[in-house]
Amino acid sequence: MAENIAFDPENLGWPIPEMRQRVHPALASTGIQCSVDYMPHQLWGKEEPRRAIAGVLAIPPPLALDDEAPAFLDQGSCGTLTKFLRADATASITF
Repeated sequence: MAENIAFDPENLGWPIPEMRQRVHPALASTGIQCSVDYMPHQLWGKEEPRRAIAGVLAIPPPLALDDEAPAFLDQGSCGTLTKFLRADATASITF
């Protein structure tokens, strides 16, 4: 999954050391660092939205819009994701 998260930074021409510096913190901040060696299709339902957010955080943009963040999540995962998004909203990225 680390390669998947690094896809956009790589396409932007970022050097490999900078990509590595961004990917692992993005995975850790979304709580899926233990899935770093998995391919995206190997993720279970609760990890997929987190993988998508980790991809956003790896760049990071000044503004991130997501109208389907809690789609297909159970109530507990939706609450966890909402807390995460609110915590990051106080950081440098606006969701």
